[in-house]
Amino acid sequence: MEAPFPPNAETHGKLEARFAPGLAFGVSLIGAPSFARPQRRRNEMPIIRAKTGVVTQINVFTVPDGGQQPLIDLLQEAAISCRTVPGWMSASLHRSLDGSRVVNYAQAQDQAAMRRVFEHLLANGYFDRNKALGQANPGLYEVALIVE
Repeated sequence: MEAPFPPNAETHGKLEARFAPGLAFGVSLIGAPSFARPQRRRNEMPIIRAKTGVVTQINVFTVPDGGQQPLIDLLQEAAISCRTVPGWMSASLHRSLDGSRVVNYAQAQDQAAMRRVFEHLLANGYFDRNKALGQANPGLYEVALIVE
């Protein structure tokens, strides 16, 4: 059986820049295979829907002056490493316009998948490396409501 979102040589593991007016500049890891989401076009953001069972980790990091890009680089490396974890779906990284914060918005199929992601990150030293670059304020969430 072929994956519904096969790797694309042009986009697999790369980052796409995004800008949402009134929000922070951000990047999304795209091209990662996942059995939990429909195929998206190259420039689309991760799909957010209520009542799917998807678990979202939103982690707001406070960084010192000049610390945004080093943390984004490390979070990119961590996200790429998670592509092989069963149930991992996506990661989107956002930088605040004032330079003081980085937000990681990561999705997994369910709580068990998110637990596997955390175990992978812990086993590979990413949590300790993140702590050296910024103060994390993580939380796990489910979508409660969508207004379009």
